[in-house]
Amino acid sequence: MGKEIKTRAAVKDIKLLDKAASGTAHVKNAFVKSKDAAVAADRQAEQAQDTGQRSPREYATDKVSGGVKDVTQEAAHRLKKPQTKARENVNKAKEQFNKTVSRCRKRGSKPPNKPNSPLKAQKIPPKS
Repeated sequence: MGKEIKTRAAVKDIKLLDKAASGTAHVKNAFVKSKDAAVAADRQAEQAQDTGQRSPREYATDKVSGGVKDVTQEAAHRLKKPQTKARENVNKAKEQFNKTVSRCRKRGSKPPNKPNSPLKAQKIPPKS
Protein backbone atom coordinates (compact mmCIF):
# COMPACT_ATOMS: atom_id res chain seq x y z
CA MET A 1 0.00 0.00 0.00
CA GLY A 2 2.41 2.56 -0.81
CA LYS A 3 0.21 5.60 -0.59
CA GLU A 4 1.53 8.49 1.36
CA ILE A 5 -0.44 11.30 2.89
CA LYS A 6 0.38 14.45 1.05
CA THR A 7 0.91 17.49 3.21
CA ARG A 8 1.54 21.01 2.24
CA ALA A 9 4.09 23.12 3.90
CA ALA A 10 2.43 25.79 6.02
CA VAL A 11 3.54 29.27 5.16
CA LYS A 12 3.77 31.42 8.25
CA ASP A 13 3.11 34.90 6.95
CA ILE A 14 1.95 38.02 8.75
CA LYS A 15 -1.49 39.03 7.58
CA LEU A 16 -1.89 42.72 7.06
CA LEU A 17 -5.19 44.53 7.40
CA ASP A 18 -6.00 46.34 4.21
CA LYS A 19 -7.34 49.52 5.77
CA ALA A 20 -8.16 51.14 2.47
CA ALA A 21 -10.36 48.26 1.33
CA SER A 22 -12.19 47.88 4.64
CA GLY A 23 -12.68 51.63 4.95
CA THR A 24 -14.12 51.79 1.46
CA ALA A 25 -16.51 48.93 2.23
CA HIS A 26 -17.72 50.66 5.40
CA VAL A 27 -18.29 53.95 3.59
CA LYS A 28 -20.14 52.15 0.79
CA ASN A 29 -22.43 50.33 3.27
CA ALA A 30 -23.16 53.54 5.17
CA PHE A 31 -23.98 55.36 1.92
CA VAL A 32 -26.36 52.62 0.77
CA LYS A 33 -28.14 52.55 4.14
CA SER A 34 -28.56 56.33 4.26
CA LYS A 35 -29.81 56.41 0.66
CA ASP A 36 -32.39 53.68 1.42
CA ALA A 37 -33.53 55.57 4.50
CA ALA A 38 -33.89 58.81 2.52
CA VAL A 39 -35.95 57.09 -0.18
CA ALA A 40 -38.22 55.52 2.45
CA ALA A 41 -38.68 58.89 4.18
CA ASP A 42 -39.59 60.52 0.86
CA ARG A 43 -42.22 57.85 0.22
CA GLN A 44 -43.73 58.35 3.66
CA ALA A 45 -43.79 62.11 3.19
CA GLU A 46 -45.59 61.77 -0.13
CA GLN A 47 -48.17 59.44 1.37
CA ALA A 48 -48.73 61.77 4.34
CA GLN A 49 -49.24 64.78 2.10
CA ASP A 50 -51.71 63.06 -0.19
CA THR A 51 -54.92 63.44 1.84
CA GLY A 52 -57.28 62.79 -1.03
CA GLN A 53 -58.64 66.32 -1.47
CA ARG A 54 -58.88 67.45 -5.02
CA SER A 55 -59.82 71.08 -4.40
CA PRO A 56 -59.50 73.75 -1.73
CA ARG A 57 -63.24 73.43 -1.07
CA GLU A 58 -62.88 69.73 -0.17
CA TYR A 59 -59.94 70.54 2.07
CA ALA A 60 -61.92 73.26 3.87
CA THR A 61 -64.97 71.05 4.41
CA ASP A 62 -62.81 68.21 5.73
CA LYS A 63 -60.97 70.61 8.04
CA VAL A 64 -64.18 72.12 9.45
CA SER A 65 -65.95 68.79 9.91
CA GLY A 66 -62.86 67.37 11.60
CA GLY A 67 -62.73 70.37 13.93
CA VAL A 68 -66.40 70.01 14.80
CA LYS A 69 -65.90 66.32 15.54
CA ASP A 70 -62.92 67.12 17.80
CA VAL A 71 -64.87 69.79 19.70
CA THR A 72 -67.87 67.53 20.28
CA GLN A 73 -65.69 64.68 21.47
CA GLU A 74 -63.83 67.00 23.85
CA ALA A 75 -67.09 68.41 25.22
CA ALA A 76 -68.50 64.92 25.73
CA HIS A 77 -65.30 63.89 27.46
CA ARG A 78 -65.31 66.86 29.80
CA LEU A 79 -69.01 66.69 30.68
CA LYS A 80 -69.13 62.88 30.89
CA LYS A 81 -72.53 62.96 32.59
CA PRO A 82 -74.40 66.20 31.90
CA GLN A 83 -77.34 65.08 34.07
CA THR A 84 -75.11 64.93 37.13
CA LYS A 85 -73.75 68.42 36.50
CA ALA A 86 -77.27 69.80 35.94
CA ARG A 87 -78.52 68.14 39.13
CA GLU A 88 -75.67 69.69 41.11
CA ASN A 89 -76.37 73.14 39.65
CA VAL A 90 -80.11 72.92 40.43
CA ASN A 91 -79.42 71.79 43.97
CA LYS A 92 -76.94 74.63 44.48
CA ALA A 93 -79.49 77.14 43.19
CA LYS A 94 -82.15 75.75 45.56
CA GLU A 95 -79.78 75.98 48.52
CA GLN A 96 -78.88 79.56 47.64
CA PHE A 97 -82.56 80.49 47.32
CA ASN A 98 -83.38 78.89 50.68
CA LYS A 99 -80.49 80.76 52.33
CA THR A 100 -81.77 84.04 50.91
CA VAL A 101 -85.31 83.31 52.16
CA SER A 102 -84.07 82.47 55.66
CA ARG A 103 -81.96 85.66 55.80
CA CYS A 104 -84.97 87.74 54.74
CA ARG A 105 -87.15 86.13 57.40
CA LYS A 106 -84.54 86.84 60.09
CA ARG A 107 -84.46 90.51 59.09
CA GLY A 108 -88.23 90.66 58.94
CA SER A 109 -88.45 91.57 55.26
CA LYS A 110 -90.52 89.89 52.59
CA PRO A 111 -88.76 86.90 50.95
CA PRO A 112 -88.47 86.89 47.17
CA ASN A 113 -90.92 84.94 45.05
CA LYS A 114 -89.88 81.51 43.93
CA PRO A 115 -88.68 81.57 40.35
CA ASN A 116 -90.87 79.86 37.80
CA SER A 117 -88.98 76.80 36.76
CA PRO A 118 -89.88 73.88 34.52
CA LEU A 119 -88.15 71.70 37.09
CA LYS A 120 -90.53 72.86 39.81
CA ALA A 121 -92.75 69.79 39.50
CA GLN A 122 -89.80 67.41 39.31
CA LYS A 123 -87.77 66.51 42.34
CA ILE A 124 -84.28 65.57 41.46
CA PRO A 125 -82.95 63.08 43.98
CA PRO A 126 -79.44 63.65 45.21
CA LYS A 127 -76.86 61.24 43.89
CA SER A 128 -75.94 58.58 46.39
